Amino acid sequence: MTISGALLNVLCRRYRFVIDESVPVLFAVRSALPVEIMRGNFTVSGTFKSAHPVRPVRLNYQTVRCTVGIWIPSSGEVALFPGSTVPSAAYVYRHPDSRATFNILKPGLYRLKRGLHPRSERGFQRHPAFLMDGYGLVEVPGLVKAGRTARFDFRKVQYKVMLPGDNLHAARTEPEAGQDSRQNCLASLRLPYSSSGCITVTGQPAPYVRNPTADSGWNCWMHFSDLLDRPAFRSGQYDLLLFDDSDLAGEHPSASGGSLRYGSTGPDVARVQKILGSVLNGKTGRPFYEGPADGSFTGATASAYLHFQETFTRGPLTGQVDLRPFLNATKHFR
Repeated sequence: MTISGALLNVLCRRYRFVIDESVPVLFAVRSALPVEIMRGNFTVSGTFKSAHPVRPVRLNYQTVRCTVGIWIPSSGEVALFPGSTVPSAAYVYRHPDSRATFNILKPGLYRLKRGLHPRSERGFQRHPAFLMDGYGLVEVPGLVKAGRTARFDFRKVQYKVMLPGDNLHAARTEPEAGQDSRQNCLASLRLPYSSSGCITVTGQPAPYVRNPTADSGWNCWMHFSDLLDRPAFRSGQYDLLLFDDSDLAGEHPSASGGSLRYGSTGPDVARVQKILGSVLNGKTGRPFYEGPADGSFTGATASAYLHFQETFTRGPLTGQVDLRPFLNATKHFR
């Protein structure tokens, strides 16, 4: 599998994502790591190229198993970094205050702005990062104690639209001193990361590096943030595209897929909104959706569709609208 600017363009068309092409676009792919990263060649992966190979990996909610990247739409080039898009079970267990807010952000299009993470002035290792202020669609699994740590129970999952606060920040991972560049990079992949659901990139902000050395190739966060600080790339806000590894399947995936996700826009979304506005919720006696048909699958629309799925879908909730099954299931309401 590869990640390229061409593929990201195809996925944007498939899911009706409209991005700001005048600035870099941030993206993440869950359950996949760049091949060069897995070989310890962090510098190669973090270089802008037309395409980079990636490999599927299974999430373990302990170490980084995702790809975070920067896409330059004008050139079609991408740079990839190791990171995470899911909460760390150990982190949530060690920080009881996070147990009420931890979440797994669902694939979609979101917005980030520059700011400081954590938001609190008394937060641990505060550093410049990218903040999510808007609503998002999230999955919240159960949390089960497992010895001195915890694990997530996906038999008990809630889906909801909320203010997740899933910022993009440093994973706060730093290898031990005294290793060569490749060993440092590989060690970074085995270290626990700090997140209750935020998107993270391996490494440390410069002020908090414990063992400054001539070799900083392991510090992907600094390279990632330095790239976005270039005058040509610097912006007050960025789009964030979040995908699963399954989105990369196939050498030439089609752009004509009939699915909508959080952040989708356009006539297909407006059509779904009108249908949800004509179907009554048996629990409330009111339409599932009572807002305008503005063609934006966010906030109230995503919440309305989740309630519709809870009522009419036998399988697991996803929050994703697969258009053909949805239209078939609602034809007798129209």
